[in-house]
Amino acid sequence: MSIPGGGQRQRARHGNAMRMRQRERKKSKRANVLFFWQDVGHRSLQIIDAFLHLLCLPLDGSVLHVASTVWTAIFLAQDPDKHRYLSEVQILEYDHLVGAVNEGGFHLSLIVVQPKDNKVLYINPMGEQNVSQQQILQQWIKFVHIRRLSSIDMGGPIHWNILCPRHAKQSDSISCGVYVLK
Repeated sequence: MSIPGGGQRQRARHGNAMRMRQRERKKSKRANVLFFWQDVGHRSLQIIDAFLHLLCLPLDGSVLHVASTVWTAIFLAQDPDKHRYLSEVQILEYDHLVGAVNEGGFHLSLIVVQPKDNKVLYINPMGEQNVSQQQILQQWIKFVHIRRLSSIDMGGPIHWNILCPRHAKQSDSISCGVYVLK
């Protein structure tokens, strides 16, 4: 004897189970894709760092390339252990300190510090906002102040200015690295 509608219920339960398994597979695939993109982002930073370093080499020691992890830690107030306040570097010996900053995890900006001229140049391929400019400047001033308190730098400028030179702006959401290298 069969129960009326019993086959339909069983098919419905089976269909629900199939849909749940498909959703789980999609979630799993999304997690793998997300991990893959994070990994590509890290490699992209390494490539940009290497290229910036090569650009700075022929400039007779007047320009110091700072790795993006260090520059990001300085300008985004991250863990000081990542930069140790560049304690081995006498920043006043350089005309320019150059590095990419990873803002928000997936966007790059270029920051050039001119220690002898008291200037911080901030170049964001998507355009600079006043709030970001002030945060960048304040973090640099804090960094320099702590270096001075730690007797890493004995002299140098106290007052700093931030400038945002005119530059081309990216028109998409993925080419910031290319604009940083321009």
